Amino acid sequence: MDLVEVDGLRIGYRQAGQGRPLVLVHGAVADSRDWQHQLEAFAGDFRVVAWDAP
Repeated sequence: MDLVEVDGLRIGYRQAGQGRPLVLVHGAVADSRDWQHQLEAFAGDFRVVAWDAP
């Protein structure tokens, strides 16, 4: 997992693939791990980013 800091808030995210961006956003009681299978499946056609909401 990668981290980015925005306005003092650290946000984790996972990414895979290249091409047009596809952003995956999880629900309230989940995290980016819930998107692992979709991340792998879409990575052949997109740059997929799944982030962890703070």
